[in-house]
Amino acid sequence: MLQLTLAFVLTVLLEWPVLASLSGIGFRPTGLFCLCMNGATWGLAMGVLAWWPVPVPALETVIILAEAVVLAWFWGWRSPRALGVSLAMNLTSWVLGTPLLFFLAPRS
Repeated sequence: MLQLTLAFVLTVLLEWPVLASLSGIGFRPTGLFCLCMNGATWGLAMGVLAWWPVPVPALETVIILAEAVVLAWFWGWRSPRALGVSLAMNLTSWVLGTPLLFFLAPRS
């Protein structure tokens, strides 16, 4: 449970600065949005993985697309911008978050 909680916290902490900087909106307006969006997509992803043997890269692709739709809808962005920001956010948390998670909470 600790590892799952830490994985979620790392996801939000890594993706939030990416969203704040690439959006040009700043940290304050994007903080709660990033927390809620990741809470929804992360929770759904964990539910899917608990019930079905879906490859993680395929699931991550669906999450990137879903978050791009949410970004475009909520902030009124065009699709390419929303997709680019979503991709940058998720690549950041995947590339940096995975090693950080294994460093901070190694599996026993």
